Amino acid sequence: MKLGTAFASIAMISVVAFAGAQGKPTKPVMKMAPHHKVNWQQMYDKAAKDFDSRNTDAIFSYMTPDFTMTMGGQTMTTEQAKGQMKAWMSMMKSVHCTFKIKKVSEAGGMTMVVDDFMMTGMSKPNPKTHKSDKYVDAGTEQATWVQMNGKWMMKKLVSVKEKMTKNGKPFNPSSAAN
Repeated sequence: MKLGTAFASIAMISVVAFAGAQGKPTKPVMKMAPHHKVNWQQMYDKAAKDFDSRNTDAIFSYMTPDFTMTMGGQTMTTEQAKGQMKAWMSMMKSVHCTFKIKKVSEAGGMTMVVDDFMMTGMSKPNPKTHKSDKYVDAGTEQATWVQMNGKWMMKKLVSVKEKMTKNGKPFNPSSAAN
């Protein structure tokens, strides 16, 4: 697997850690106004910390069974996205992400959250060169959330805009040979 492709995929998936930030459902989470931007920001902030701990099972336990992720015109299922995330995590020695909620809206019983994200990470050293690469992935994504069994669950994640660099230079993961 190409490290860059996995990194780009994981940057989008990282927002799913938001759901892991909920823990057990509580009345404030269940009664939260779905459109309340401050509440979503607080949960995304906690999710960023949870994601930094790299627990893929916890992150994916909060996706709907029919979750999809679209990035660069390619749509992935939960299983495909989780596979890429696990592969990527195994190649990285450090990860850090942040989210900034831009907009929250409701439609058809779902809540849409638009956020700007930034994910940075250092790869494990290359066995031949003994050097690590620094990856930065930043952009905007839209997540569609639904309530299932009293918890917010991510149904869909779509990359709206994304820019990636490797060691400070523009990087296109789909054309990289890592």
